[in-house]
Amino acid sequence: MPVARLRNNGAARARLRQPVGARQIDVKHRSAAGRVVEANLEQVSIAGIRATALALVFSELLQNALEHGSGSVRIELAQRNGNVVLAIRDEGAGPGDAAEGTGLSIVGALVRDELQGSFALIDDGGTRAEVVFPI
Repeated sequence: MPVARLRNNGAARARLRQPVGARQIDVKHRSAAGRVVEANLEQVSIAGIRATALALVFSELLQNALEHGSGSVRIELAQRNGNVVLAIRDEGAGPGDAAEGTGLSIVGALVRDELQGSFALIDDGGTRAEVVFPI
């Protein structure tokens, strides 16, 4: 993994860390490439291997949005109807054939096997990567 990619992911994760007691967190950050990254994060408790799987999924989807998308990036993490929903949206041209890439194949496998959830790429005037899994 290139050093720049690690640096971008590390900077984004560092900006998204907030005190554990916070119920909802809103963050706005400008990436190293000058792109605006906004996050609306609800507190979600996930144990062990599932937390690791979610972190890997988040990292890959954020990197894809920064590397392949355009415009601002919006991150949402919420609990809805007994599920956790992670959505990362950019203002690019849409997913196209992105589902065939190695990184997204790994994301799909982690979501399916470790989180027992679903993963979808949605064309909504940009690309919305959405992960839904039970708490």
